[in-house]
Amino acid sequence: MSEQASPPAHPRDARGCDTRSLLLIHGLFRQIFSRAQGLVQDAPPGDAARVKLVKDHLSELLQALHNHHVHEDILWWDRLKQRAPESTADVERMQRAHNNIAREIEALQASLKAWVERPEDKETLLGQLRHIQESLFAHLSDEEAVIMPLAGRVMTQKEWDEAHSIGRDEIPPSRALIQLGYMLHCAPTPELRQLMLDGIPGFVRLLYRLIGRKQFEREWAQLYGNT
Repeated sequence: MSEQASPPAHPRDARGCDTRSLLLIHGLFRQIFSRAQGLVQDAPPGDAARVKLVKDHLSELLQALHNHHVHEDILWWDRLKQRAPESTADVERMQRAHNNIAREIEALQASLKAWVERPEDKETLLGQLRHIQESLFAHLSDEEAVIMPLAGRVMTQKEWDEAHSIGRDEIPPSRALIQLGYMLHCAPTPELRQLMLDGIPGFVRLLYRLIGRKQFEREWAQLYGNT
């Protein structure tokens, strides 16, 4: 995505909205899922602490993906079909993708728990991670190509932002600043990273600078080293 001037703000209750915030959570999913197989593959079966660290990290990621899709299912699809009936086939394709990915998430959560019990047995888990990466990345690209411009025409900014607000409220307080760090670190472009920073209340930015950044960097280094 090239660096461009930000578009003018949309009135929050008028049709038409800036949908770029979706690229931020998609950037997180792309970066972490692309590394997930390596995390599992490289975890020594005899290192129970490392296996649990990776398991907890991936479980949190899968829960975030599940919640993100549930919010879209509840808040977006009916509105889009009602306001743009010509989009029904596209929206229903998104719904089918969500249903398929939900089944993959459920299977993966079970496999992660089984992996902790038998860390030397990881082939099933690796295959599932490989499959969800393929299916999820195809869905994310489809959503960006079809849903973002559609929602940008027919949804209000308030409606679009509602899903993200609910998602933030669901994060446990002890994880909020750390998850903010993941979002900022995985932002696909500097422009999008700044877009996220601009939308954060000032006191949260201060807390992140004072506390959250170090918490995130410590956890990231534990998982991924200095990459």
